[in-house]
Amino acid sequence: MQLSRGLVVLTVAGTVAAAPAPPAFGSAPDSLEITCDVDRKLFRLQAKTAVDVTFKLWPSPTGGSPCGTHTVAMSALVAFKAKTDRYDAERPRKFAQLRAVLGTAGSSGTPVQLCPGDETWLDVQVSSNPALTCDFSANPPQARRRFQTVPFAHECETCVTGPQGPGAIVKDANGTAIGPFEGDFGSTDQTALLTTSGGRVAMVLTNTGGFVSGAFVYWRNTDCTGTPLMLSLDASRIVSNLSAVIGSTLYTPSLTAPSSLSLQSSNNGGGCTSADLTSSVVPATTTDLSGFVPPFHVELTP
Repeated sequence: MQLSRGLVVLTVAGTVAAAPAPPAFGSAPDSLEITCDVDRKLFRLQAKTAVDVTFKLWPSPTGGSPCGTHTVAMSALVAFKAKTDRYDAERPRKFAQLRAVLGTAGSSGTPVQLCPGDETWLDVQVSSNPALTCDFSANPPQARRRFQTVPFAHECETCVTGPQGPGAIVKDANGTAIGPFEGDFGSTDQTALLTTSGGRVAMVLTNTGGFVSGAFVYWRNTDCTGTPLMLSLDASRIVSNLSAVIGSTLYTPSLTAPSSLSLQSSNNGGGCTSADLTSSVVPATTTDLSGFVPPFHVELTP
């Protein structure tokens, strides 16, 4: 293992494959970055002789048949040594956090298709060993982790306009419009469309308590200082479906050309943690969100 501050990178950590150009106009996003928290001791034991891991998507938290299978080579998997914090009577739980990019722009090469219905759940299998839960850091851990998704709408080149119905706008406590309501994200969060400081439209996560972070932001320094960077998976899309909120700042990928860089720290709203990976990234555009006051709500427009 390579020791560093905060999280510790396990020996299976490798480089995340650089993402190719995004799909052409009108195609749905089929690649995404995922995290999976597994039993550290068991994962270490199984990973000693393993050459790959398989992430499976399921329509329910237990049982059923998988609706998607994505195999990732060990060399393309990033694993962090971590543990939960001690609070009240709860004992810390040691786990390994696995990170990978699934889909045609990632390491598996297979387009990501979610399960039919409202729910998709995730677990991981190391070689031919029994599956590991991706929710091991939770208390109590479930057999699988709920796979959070962002809705996507196709944009047509030649559109036929039908009868117009009411719309929905996400607003803050003062009635200030944040942006159009886009759809549900998981069980408690919803997405809204917000115009960033760079003039780009981005999908952001919200609930009644305010903004919710989604993606990771990376830095080349070990303490989350310097130029913030983000994966370049959707760097040429008109609407960014990759966004992160840290404090009162929104981070979205800029429209600059990507570079393959060594990344030393990351944050997805839960605090700065160590990282040790090389990936294709772009500078992040920042937007100040401090002017929006929770709680948030949705209003229908005629």
